[in-house]
Amino acid sequence: MRVTYIAHSCFLIEWRYSVWLFDHYYGAIPEIDKDKELLIFSSHRHKDHFDPQILSMFADHPRRTYIFSYDIADLVEGSDIGEEERRRIVYLEPRTTWECTDSMGKRITVHTLRSTDIGVAFLIRYGQDAVYHAGDLNWWAWPQDTEEGARDMAGRFQDEIRYLKGLCPEIQIAFLPLDGRQRECYCLGMEYFLRDMSVDIVFPMHFWNKYSVIRKFKESHPEISGNVQEICRKGQVFSFMLGES
Repeated sequence: MRVTYIAHSCFLIEWRYSVWLFDHYYGAIPEIDKDKELLIFSSHRHKDHFDPQILSMFADHPRRTYIFSYDIADLVEGSDIGEEERRRIVYLEPRTTWECTDSMGKRITVHTLRSTDIGVAFLIRYGQDAVYHAGDLNWWAWPQDTEEGARDMAGRFQDEIRYLKGLCPEIQIAFLPLDGRQRECYCLGMEYFLRDMSVDIVFPMHFWNKYSVIRKFKESHPEISGNVQEICRKGQVFSFMLGES
């Protein structure tokens, strides 16, 4: 299987019989095989995670399904999107499950988690593999936060990670925010996740084109960052031996 970094929090995963696109709002997308199941995920309505144009970009793909967070629904309802695309949208609330199959009938199970911002995070089980895309589920911490607000954020984030661990204690690929705008707290969420969860491959995201933050994290956390991928450009492709079972 292949993972392509598109931009920001957008990644394309290409399996043998299905293709998954996450949180696209800009960036070049490789040509997608029309014989494969195409799942288009959007974790929430923020403009750096969702653009309604995504609903016209793949209109010629016969096996397309849009898997959107519940908070995107009003953006679609107020648009001029045609009935055919509306029919292909699945809206998911937090902590719900939805299933489909790939082009060969293999089951794909999507679980959602509750974001610490808005929308959802996605856990997708596919055969023996599990993929987690956090969306904006992160341990957000800002200088202006009150003590009470900081405690609330920490508690909500840790609670969702406990919920995730209960669903799936071992994850093969995780896409996690690493946001330098948080200054010294830039890696709170990723550090907690990597110390608490079992994950084979980690992709940083939401780093606003500041690729140096990835190297900063790896150098300051060598004991937990060995599986963190070093993204250095848009369109970068990573290949792994997954999805064969």
